[in-house]
Amino acid sequence: MTCPLRVSPYVQASLLAALLLSAAGCGGREATVEGVVTLDGQPVTTGSVSFMPASGGQKAVGVIDESGHYELMTNQDTGLDAGQYVATVTARERGESDGSGPPLPGKYLVPMKYSLPNRSGLNYTVEAGSNTIDITLTSD
Repeated sequence: MTCPLRVSPYVQASLLAALLLSAAGCGGREATVEGVVTLDGQPVTTGSVSFMPASGGQKAVGVIDESGHYELMTNQDTGLDAGQYVATVTARERGESDGSGPPLPGKYLVPMKYSLPNRSGLNYTVEAGSNTIDITLTSD
């Protein structure tokens, strides 16, 4: 003999909410951005890319790999929110250490202006979904 399982409306609503949240993917961002950073046509092989929302808010950051490729993350989430962004690129050599602490920053591998949001000139629109934004830098 089987007994029908009776679940209160409160428990049913809680279960439904949990199911919908897990299907929607909590904490995700509405856009992803990846691309390649080049300087004078050659890949930048170290450093980082940052996208700062033009209207303020959390920035997204990506590490540049040895092929010049980057992918942005906001905190621990892959991606970022759609909108207008000012980007920066910072790439420096590893500096020397005197043995008393971490190495000092080395010389810039890309012009310093690209590491300053108010001087980089790197403005992008990020659309919802997948975005490929290749960042082309010049030495002049």
